[in-house]
Amino acid sequence: MKRRFVLSAFVLMLAVINVFATKKDSKVRQYELSNGIPVYIKDAGNGDFCSIYIIIKGGVTYLTPENSGLEDAVFSMLSKGSASYTRDELKKYFFETHGEFRSYVSFAGSAFGMNCLSHYFDDTFARFAEAFMAPAFSQKEYELLMNDYRQDVQETLNDPQSMLFYYAGMMLYQDHPYAAKVSVTPDSMKNITYDAVVSFYKNLLDSRRISIVAAGCYDSEKLLGLLNGAFSGIKAGTSPLHTEKIPEISVEGSPVVLVHQNAAGAAEVMRAFASPSAKSPDYLTACITAAIFTDIMHNIVREKNGICYTPVSQVLNSDAPFGVEMLVRTTDLKKFSSALEECRSILRSGKTISSINEDGTYVLEPLEKRLEGYVNRYITSRYYSQATVNGTALRMSASLIQFGDVSFADKRVETVKKITVTDIERVFDTYWVKPKGRWFAVVGPMEEEKISF
Repeated sequence: MKRRFVLSAFVLMLAVINVFATKKDSKVRQYELSNGIPVYIKDAGNGDFCSIYIIIKGGVTYLTPENSGLEDAVFSMLSKGSASYTRDELKKYFFETHGEFRSYVSFAGSAFGMNCLSHYFDDTFARFAEAFMAPAFSQKEYELLMNDYRQDVQETLNDPQSMLFYYAGMMLYQDHPYAAKVSVTPDSMKNITYDAVVSFYKNLLDSRRISIVAAGCYDSEKLLGLLNGAFSGIKAGTSPLHTEKIPEISVEGSPVVLVHQNAAGAAEVMRAFASPSAKSPDYLTACITAAIFTDIMHNIVREKNGICYTPVSQVLNSDAPFGVEMLVRTTDLKKFSSALEECRSILRSGKTISSINEDGTYVLEPLEKRLEGYVNRYITSRYYSQATVNGTALRMSASLIQFGDVSFADKRVETVKKITVTDIERVFDTYWVKPKGRWFAVVGPMEEEKISF
């Protein structure tokens, strides 16, 4: 007999009795299921949409390099059918109702979610709860997933830019907790067996690691009854939780030059440097700094010197990240380093490039005049562009996974607005300029001797 989740009036009553609401945040209501799983509910939207995510904290700290991508495999399989609904039935249902299952994995944890129109909430939730609690783990779907992974790995190794990031990450995180990767790697592929996926899934069902977030307009008592009925059977595990602090990484060493035929005549070049943790007070300033420096790089490296197709600087988001100066499709293997030095000298002087004169020279402008624009652009891209119900739920999920606070990301808006030119100059000098960093490149055959760092 196919298994379905049925709620009785008794279960609903227990759910309501066993939850508690806090007054800590009037915008986010916090409750607790009968097995201790915390639930965070935020009113969002106009009532037309609903979004719920189940969060499992831990991420790659529960993996080894040899089984990188195992958690990603589990979360991918959750949406590929359950005890009562095949993958094809789910695809048909979501096509008709405009809903979806969605999952993501990160260094610090993973999430499995549902998005739907409120009109279809009950039916979608029934499918969602069963997908999480009773996934089919079809052998056929597993084989299809592994074929996708094999293609992804092959594309990574055949694409110079992806190859560059893969090998850089492998070297920079050697003997580090992040040596295990979120995604499947060429070395871990053989270990992502069917039995390993099923076994890892069972270990994820630990109420100590699970939280639930919901965004939309809900009758809290009804929602909590549904959640308790579906997930109260998850027990606390007995194995130790992984709570160790993630150490910073050291980014230094000799340049690494890899060779790939697809990089012939258009190399991928990257300088990596240790950047501030996402929990650091410097992190948001570093994000703004990266955007400013990218614009300067575009003007100097691409427009003035024609060295590469796309220059970009960015800082990664994790507890032990690195930042990069990336030059995509580099055609001049000699001048890029000096061009980057020119870019650094402009930003270190407290200036940006505002325009170009007719003779090709640049008009510099004090950063102070343009900083507000960069700050507003960052806020818009990170917050206002995610002002949907699902975007709200995703922000809550990411904040909870990384910071243990569903409202952390929203609270940071005011912090971004307080960033000053002095902050930018200090962070740029601390992370971009002073460290030597480490160079990585993928060049074409016979071009290893031509590149100069």
